[in-house]
Amino acid sequence: MGFDQVSDMSKNIYERLQDKLMKSKILYTIRVETVTPILIGGYDGRCYHGNKLGFEGLRVSSIKGIWRWWARALIAAAMMRKHNSYLTLDIADSLIAKIFGSTKISSKYAIMIFPRKFKMENYELIIENNKPVKQYNTISRIKLISQRKNLRREYAIKPHAQFEIAIYRNRNSKQNEDEFIIWSLITSLLFDGIGKACSRGFGKVKILKVLGDNVEDLNTLLQKLYSSENIENIEKYLKDIINRATEKAENIIDLLKNEHSELGRLADKPLIEIPLIEDKLMIIEIPNKPFNKPADVIKAISNATLKLYHKMLKYLKQNNERQARQHAMSESGRDVHTWFLGMPRAQEPAIIPDSNKQN
Repeated sequence: MGFDQVSDMSKNIYERLQDKLMKSKILYTIRVETVTPILIGGYDGRCYHGNKLGFEGLRVSSIKGIWRWWARALIAAAMMRKHNSYLTLDIADSLIAKIFGSTKISSKYAIMIFPRKFKMENYELIIENNKPVKQYNTISRIKLISQRKNLRREYAIKPHAQFEIAIYRNRNSKQNEDEFIIWSLITSLLFDGIGKACSRGFGKVKILKVLGDNVEDLNTLLQKLYSSENIENIEKYLKDIINRATEKAENIIDLLKNEHSELGRLADKPLIEIPLIEDKLMIIEIPNKPFNKPADVIKAISNATLKLYHKMLKYLKQNNERQARQHAMSESGRDVHTWFLGMPRAQEPAIIPDSNKQN
């Protein structure tokens, strides 16, 4: 037996022991299936590293950033509902750092993904010879990726790949914190997803089941959501999940608030610096439009988030798509609102658009 074989065997034994240890501490396990391709990147921002290094597996970082964003939004909503206080970005970050960790303190929780490496059949080719493959050649994000130098081919994790996300405890936590953690992560997975370009339709997943303590209500809501064929019911169940997640944030907000000396001065502060989940500001609308393939969904979302396409709309009635595009490209987009691209990180206190701007 050669040195490389012994080294591989030792590595496999170590990984098995590590996995066994991690699973013994697990609080929750989320079984997931991909719906649209997941764009992931390793040390060089790519999924495929050539024949020698192979494919990149799902990284924890492809989940944690979006999860933290949603946790912060839920905490901000809880502060407004319970104490009529608006949080600044810095204070919201310092609040969730007590749970999620920061450069000064470790996180109370950690996540792992199983399996760590997917099989080759779980990946699909999206770029070949610096050009998007046929089914993705009209999608702006794939076109952008294909412009990288020396990118002969690139892959994504394809739809219907299944894996598990495990949450385990790093240090002592309270039950209210545990419940906030699982509800905020589910909210993140439902409304955003995993990996890059989630706001452009990539990385969408279906939650098959949640395992752990006190998750019966969560599984029931998810089952109702996925089994419903009525648009109004789907919107209702999505709002129910957000409201329940906000309630979980309310259950821990006083614990976090008591540890922060600056919160008392924030009441009646009118500036919204961070995304805020609130009934009066929250709109969930599901378009009643069926799609046959994930690529068709991504194309529709891609167009919806491009300012160029919105400028094209007024020309499409009297021109073909090519002519409409030419007109749109020659026209300034300065007076076209871009809120459909996502709520800005910071905004002026007045949240009503100027009347002289186009919708």
